[in-house]
Amino acid sequence: RPSQSHPTCASFGDPGAETVEEGEGGGDGGVGGRAVEGAATGLATKTEPSPIGMRAPVSAFFSGLAGGGMDLGVTAAGGFDVIGGADSSERARELFCGRAPSWAPRRTVHDDVRHVDFDQVASVDVFFAAPRVTGVTSRSRGEQAAAAALYMANVRAVLCSGALVGVIESDFCITLMGDAKFFRDVIGEADRGGYKLIFRHMRPHLYGGAQMRPRLFVLLVRKDVLEAVSEPP
Repeated sequence: RPSQSHPTCASFGDPGAETVEEGEGGGDGGVGGRAVEGAATGLATKTEPSPIGMRAPVSAFFSGLAGGGMDLGVTAAGGFDVIGGADSSERARELFCGRAPSWAPRRTVHDDVRHVDFDQVASVDVFFAAPRVTGVTSRSRGEQAAAAALYMANVRAVLCSGALVGVIESDFCITLMGDAKFFRDVIGEADRGGYKLIFRHMRPHLYGGAQMRPRLFVLLVRKDVLEAVSEPP
């Protein structure tokens, strides 16, 4: 697992950031203010991820809780332990913690994914993220820059977590931003961090989902895992 001194994690916040009971935010995909520990009062037992596969159940971390419901679809599939999440929306964090069943590992929630010290979080198998990319298509360079920074912050969080797989949901337009230069930067960042970027462009309603809009799923797969189990279908 990369440490906070790892080059990939150098831009992340101070691991000793102040802990507060609540914060403010706008649900902007896991980026807000200081690190927060929510309803959880402790951490799940930490074990190192396997270099060749995942344990059962699979531990999952979420960035950008999408109004407090991002974890529902994943956990409905079964086989997941939700160990933590990040979102700048206080309401989303409250709902996220409130859904944790009594038998499940305690959830640690933060208001900014950049301030998460993953050395203090139970080992992450799969990192799910849904950063807002609405600014990508804006004519405002400031809004485009903010969307790019948010997306890259989530990419770096995946690398710093040491997750076996990162799954980032967004719109295909992120690949065209800045004449595709930004997405090439994302690929390079993943490669330097020991991950290969694989993407899938799909329409959820063709797979039983409710949404008809096309979505881009970027898969960041750790290279040692990829060598052991090959690329996903």
